[in-house]
Amino acid sequence: SPRETAPSAAAKPQLVTLLDPKTANNSAIAISRFKMTHKQIADALTEGEFDAFTAEQLAALLNILPSAEDVELVRAYDGARDVLGKAEQFVLTIAEVPRY
Repeated sequence: SPRETAPSAAAKPQLVTLLDPKTANNSAIAISRFKMTHKQIADALTEGEFDAFTAEQLAALLNILPSAEDVELVRAYDGARDVLGKAEQFVLTIAEVPRY
């Protein structure tokens, strides 16, 4: 049966959150409204594809851009990237955009 092959909840790795909880939560909410992956957002910015965003999305993006301290904090994490929270993964991806 499908239940026997499904991994148990206990087997799921714990998410690692490094950012302030309020910042992480606000960022995760804003990011989810883009309907794009972190990489798609970063690629559109890198390529200058600003028509990929609405004015509201650009304003939201400006509000959630990570501080230099947040980038440094997340980059210092040396564990598995896939267990990081959504906001932390966004910080790592957006930090790769030149002159973000």
